[in-house]
Amino acid sequence: MEIREIIIGKRRKSVRLANSIEGRIFEIVTAVLIIGLWVMVAILSNRADNHPEMVQFYTPVADYIANYKMNLRFVAGLGTIASILMSIVAYFPSAINLPIDIEPVHYPLVSRMLRILAIESVLAMAIFMLLLPEFGFSFAKTASIVMLVIMLLTVLCFTVLISRKS
Repeated sequence: MEIREIIIGKRRKSVRLANSIEGRIFEIVTAVLIIGLWVMVAILSNRADNHPEMVQFYTPVADYIANYKMNLRFVAGLGTIASILMSIVAYFPSAINLPIDIEPVHYPLVSRMLRILAIESVLAMAIFMLLLPEFGFSFAKTASIVMLVIMLLTVLCFTVLISRKS
């Protein structure tokens, strides 16, 4: 990856990584997963409308389904915004705050970490959406905990890789 440094006066203002094939592949995978996430929202919303008896509810059915659909959109929107922001910030790794000093030589690793986290955040939101409807997805609770652990391990592994590269 090529590092482009923008210098204003005597201070380094920001650093931007150039585009790479690897980065494009990560961005395409993230975009496909985001589209899949919104398709999942459409399918689950349609399922709630057509089969209200499958949704566990303790309030009037219409209120529950409206709240459920709003929660689906909120979770999907949160995952979309988080992954897009991580994909954008991956081009500006100097903006990331890690518990170790980050030098320009570490920027490709930081960028890769952010792109992997973008993919993982979309997957995590898809799993969290399966928790919302209570349609009997018993694996969703375990999968959501596993996904959070994977995300934490990703940050930990890349932090260790960056500190060893120093």
